Amino acid sequence: MRMSRVLAVLLVVFVLAGALYVYAWTDTIEQLFSNVEYLGNDGWYWSNSFGYFIDLDDNWIYHPEHGYLYCSGYSETGIWIYDYDDASWIWTRDDIYPACYSLSEMRWTSFVGGRTVSL
Repeated sequence: MRMSRVLAVLLVVFVLAGALYVYAWTDTIEQLFSNVEYLGNDGWYWSNSFGYFIDLDDNWIYHPEHGYLYCSGYSETGIWIYDYDDASWIWTRDDIYPACYSLSEMRWTSFVGGRTVSL
């Protein structure tokens, strides 16, 4: 009887933690780019500035033009994003995107047609 009660409590804690994580990540996505709208199609979102992307869990998203991106270090001043295809970190925010700062190149770049170009 005692073991089942412990398991039940652990299950409740696990479910609540998962719900808080999903809420926090969704909140981050919505703060990252303006007017983010959940489309309800298997995790797809739409943003006026960022376009279509899908939430893949654990801070990973997929963007049709940029590929796989890991979003980390969000703050009101911007977000650090790891670009899997380029194996590099970039920093941007809603009001300057598609401009971004490339950490590996140590200069400002821009996303144009799915490619990163120098500014």
